[in-house]
Formats: sequence, C-alpha cells, structure tokens
Amino acid sequence: MTTNTPTAAIAATRQPREERRRNKRFRIARDGKVFLPAARQYLSAQTRDLSVGGALLEIETDRPLAPGDAVQVAVASTESPLVRDDALVHAVVVRADAIGGRRQSIAVRYTGARPAARAA
Repeated sequence: MTTNTPTAAIAATRQPREERRRNKRFRIARDGKVFLPAARQYLSAQTRDLSVGGALLEIETDRPLAPGDAVQVAVASTESPLVRDDALVHAVVVRADAIGGRRQSIAVRYTGARPAARAA
C-alpha cells in the first residue's frame, strides 16, 4: 500500500541540485580570522571547508553578517596555528546562516588576484 503525502509528492518531483561551484571543496577544520573593514573588528573563525575560490567558516559575532558584506579572511597554515595579518585576503560573503546564539556560518568567495595561495 502506498501513501500519497504532500511531502512524498514534493520529494519525488524535486530534481537533484545542480553543483554550481567552480572549484572542488575540501573539508578542513582550521583556525582562522575574519576582519570586518566597516566595523574595524576581528572575529575568530573555524573553517568547515576550503577551496581555491572560497571557504565556509563558523564565526561568533554580535553583528551578524549578510550576503554582500566585504570581509578579509585568513586561515592558519598547517605549520603554525598563528594567523598573520599579512595573510588576509579580500572576500565577499555569499551566504550567511544563523547556527544559534551568536554563532553564524558564512560562505565567502575570495576576490582579487591569487587569493587562495595567501589565505591558507
């Protein structure tokens, strides 16, 4: 016996989501930091995944970020947990989701020339 529920009908008609990313992402958890030029503020960050074109980060902030916000991002290298200011690369927030409390997940796209080599 089959049941026709609205949820089952919707799930059956959905097409697989097309992958729009240009670069392969790698699940990597590293410490990092995000600089907010408009607020002149640094936020600690933890990467969830990285690619040569962007990153998914978790941050804690009193001022949630939104798509379109300009930021600068740096990720600690494997050799050192310190994140140097000269490693900051320009990026733009392309997606922002609340996690709970003051935690937020942000997806950023690097902007400028050769950003991935400097970000990590």
